[in-house]
Amino acid sequence: MELIDIWDENRTQVVRTVRRGEEIQPHERSVSVHCYIINQQGQVLIQKRSLSETHFQGWWSTLGGAVTHGVSSFATVNCEAQEELGLCFDEQQISWFLSFKRQKDFVDVYVIKAEVDLKKIVMNPDEVIDVKWATWEEIDALVKQKKFIVQPYFDLLKFLLKKTNTCPINFSS
Repeated sequence: MELIDIWDENRTQVVRTVRRGEEIQPHERSVSVHCYIINQQGQVLIQKRSLSETHFQGWWSTLGGAVTHGVSSFATVNCEAQEELGLCFDEQQISWFLSFKRQKDFVDVYVIKAEVDLKKIVMNPDEVIDVKWATWEEIDALVKQKKFIVQPYFDLLKFLLKKTNTCPINFSS
């Protein structure tokens, strides 16, 4: 069973370490990461969750997971990429986008600029049963069909990636 660090409600210090899934106090939070892999065409690499997952079985989503004990959220990006898809990214490909607080965790959102050959992905069948590149319009259609896990920042991320140059992603470098 994985160990995770539990932070105080302001994310200023780790207050204890618990086994993943163990109950935490209302003022405590774990840390999770959400990652959006974007190619030069502006498509997002999405993955279909395993039917054995606890929540949202068979739904489409993006890369993500819990930050484990002693590991930074930034390092967790590659831990989850390796675990779920058999991928590893260079640090310069990964950019922090935003962080927010939910009821039981803090979420750090990252954008990864990468050209990934779908044939080279090694899916962990316990977590992922399919992958594909999708446009924002295709993702919107999946959201409307209740087949994609949408997040509260989704529209902001989509807007910044599609319409402006303010997001920390630059393919010209």
